[in-house]
Amino acid sequence: MRVFIKLLLFSFVCILTSCKLSSDDDVEIVYLNGKSVLQHSDWSPTSLISDIYISQGWNKPRGYYCRKMSKDNSGEPELLFKIGHGHNEFYNLTFGLGSDNSLLLLDDVGIAQSLTVVPLADSIQAMKDEKKWKKYDLSGMNFSSLGGGFWALSDSTLLMIGSTSKNRHHIFSIMDFKNKNVTPLEFWPDDGMKIADLPKFAVYSDNAKLYGNKHNRFYYECSSSRYSFIFSIEGKKINITKQLHDVYPQYSSHDGMNFQCDLDAIETKERMTSVCNDKYIFILLMNWVFKKEDLNKQKPDNILEVYDWNGNKIKEIHLDHEGERIMLSKDNKTLYLISDNPNKGYTDIWSYDITFL
Repeated sequence: MRVFIKLLLFSFVCILTSCKLSSDDDVEIVYLNGKSVLQHSDWSPTSLISDIYISQGWNKPRGYYCRKMSKDNSGEPELLFKIGHGHNEFYNLTFGLGSDNSLLLLDDVGIAQSLTVVPLADSIQAMKDEKKWKKYDLSGMNFSSLGGGFWALSDSTLLMIGSTSKNRHHIFSIMDFKNKNVTPLEFWPDDGMKIADLPKFAVYSDNAKLYGNKHNRFYYECSSSRYSFIFSIEGKKINITKQLHDVYPQYSSHDGMNFQCDLDAIETKERMTSVCNDKYIFILLMNWVFKKEDLNKQKPDNILEVYDWNGNKIKEIHLDHEGERIMLSKDNKTLYLISDNPNKGYTDIWSYDITFL
């Protein structure tokens, strides 16, 4: 009987041990080699919406150039959206995908100017048909997005990084762009900084990313540091379900209006950038170096973290190339790494097969 009890206790301990929650140390590490998609190019895409590469060009003429993704990567980028002050010309665009799979263009100059809905088509030439565009004037809403991201909730509402001038103590809002209503959501980063709302708002609205899935889960990232979390929306409140990275930006403000980065803290700055689909969150960890004498000493992380929407780390992928942006193919089978080489004047794009996820 005593032997039986000992065996029972031993089995119970083994079960408890085997059922412990997995930690980052238990996550499988995968090493991937990239395939060159575009090498030594003077064209540098900044967005990939559906199957359309988008890049901003400041030369002849100024505007946003687009190219359809193809298997052989043939074809030159075409000017699709002009920069200017004329009819159907824009200032500074942030791109997104509508709930009906249309291309959304948020135009802002610190204050949101317009939202344009452009139907996706089989060719860039077909998308140039301005008669099919729908443009909504946002200039009277006094909404500041500072180039922050947005996510389509419906055919008329967007979850926005930003707020109106009367609600600077918020960094998330829901905008009904058809009825021109803005609902600020309750969230304010608890970073311990005792400064005016405006510079703090700017820190967390500028250089930020926002994604969502189909189950009321959203992902926010402050890319100037390593600060990110998964959240849900409950009424007018932001409910953080999982903090993925908790390093707050280092900044200060001398005039209560503008912010300055703490240069001593960012000489070897740890940063991040991300992309998401309905299943996974992909986070690329990067190191940026600001001291010239350290440029040759610094080695980039080249680490890609993969999380599910519950915040569980699924994989850690080590890439064989370094880069500054990541994008996903329309079928979610390929991850693209964009590597800018400003000192050499060209851009490389590498593709990675992620069908094993």
